[in-house]
Amino acid sequence: TGPVEVIFTIQDPMDLSTVFLDGAKVTQFRKGDVEHRIEIQPGVHVVEIRDFFSETWFKGKFTAESGTPIELTYGEDEGVEITSSNGDWEYL
Repeated sequence: TGPVEVIFTIQDPMDLSTVFLDGAKVTQFRKGDVEHRIEIQPGVHVVEIRDFFSETWFKGKFTAESGTPIELTYGEDEGVEITSSNGDWEYL
């Protein structure tokens, strides 16, 4: 099975945030950024989204399945919305 594309989208392009996947920083959103894409291996993954001051906004887990891109949209006040083959998201 091959990698899975994950599309991170922030709802407010003025918000500053950093995205961690399985404990490693994978991308940062700075003013004007709207979308970042990465590739991951299938399986269960933990995502943590922190603000500019490294305070956690959200932490949760999801399952990536081969062949189906995952769209993870978030906002400081809006929470997390995930679209994937199984649509699972569990806050931790």
